[in-house]
Amino acid sequence: MPSSNAPPKNPIFTTMGMFIIDTIEPHSTQSNSTPQIIQDNIIGGGGTFATLGARIIATSAHASAISWIIDEGSDLIPREIHEYLDSWSTDLRWRYDANRLTTRGWNGYVDVLGTREFRYLTPKKQITIDDLKDQGLLGARSFHLICSPMRVQEIVKLIRDHADRSDTEQPVIAWEPVPDFCGHEYLDQVLQALPMIDIFTPNAEEAARLLSQTEPTTTESLLQLSQYYTQCLSRDNSMIVLRCGALGCHTATINKDESSWFPAYHQLTPEKVIDPTGGGNTFIGSFLMGFILSGKDWRVASMCGNIGAGIAIEQVGMPSFEKEPINGDVWGGVSLKDRIKKYCSLKSQNGLDEEDIWEALVN
Repeated sequence: MPSSNAPPKNPIFTTMGMFIIDTIEPHSTQSNSTPQIIQDNIIGGGGTFATLGARIIATSAHASAISWIIDEGSDLIPREIHEYLDSWSTDLRWRYDANRLTTRGWNGYVDVLGTREFRYLTPKKQITIDDLKDQGLLGARSFHLICSPMRVQEIVKLIRDHADRSDTEQPVIAWEPVPDFCGHEYLDQVLQALPMIDIFTPNAEEAARLLSQTEPTTTESLLQLSQYYTQCLSRDNSMIVLRCGALGCHTATINKDESSWFPAYHQLTPEKVIDPTGGGNTFIGSFLMGFILSGKDWRVASMCGNIGAGIAIEQVGMPSFEKEPINGDVWGGVSLKDRIKKYCSLKSQNGLDEEDIWEALVN
């Protein structure tokens, strides 16, 4: 089922994260009389959520400049999933392979605290650099990478070399480290990778665990954590974007030592948070798209990241999506413009208001 959009010459965004169909099993306790329902065929995967984030901020005006790959196996992806993802009007490359199964996973909540475990139910199919080459996506203006520190170094070298050979501007590369590779034993490899990338974006627990520390809980300790990694970056305009859950994010650049806190979208409405799955991935996709469209304004990008993440965590799986003639893109029943307005109503947004953000994205 190919996309109806003509592929862009140089996409704004692509991801090397995966598409996964999830089964979600909630935690059940003997004291809970409410039946716990297992949910099947839930759209998931880090690549899918990152693309959701990019699509939210791109609006329909730039949707076709989002290029990504989904691998479909012999078990076939349900039609409603095809129709939903095609409705985004991105440059989506569906690839069918009768010799394998679609990547599927199990997400289980194993205690009342919401601790989650994940395992693959079928062999995973990663997106490789050869896949991007075959699909003509190495010229993308930004890349979302979610992988080990060893793999990110290999991938980034090939992407940078391609840009040099093509005599094109170097793309913006955001690296989301895989949680399994955030132990202290991987710190040296992480530090070797940081000078190669533009945006390092772990969550607070992962960034602390790399340093054999517990997750910080105060803004002061989170700031110190950001400063440690910032000194390891070297590319012009590179930065760490520390994702801090309900605290929002802290963005610190190496240029002029600029940094700032940005509140979470649901800072004042925590009751609207239903499932945090994919929130971090969505944040990164929204951040990258906002960064590119705003002419590399990290403040606009940070706000976009929090808005995208806020949309992703309001339900299990993907938000509802509609295109309305007056309101434009409507996610989860609320237009993007209204969501920007809500976010800007929170405390200090670094001198930016809703019109500044909207103009940065649509111009």
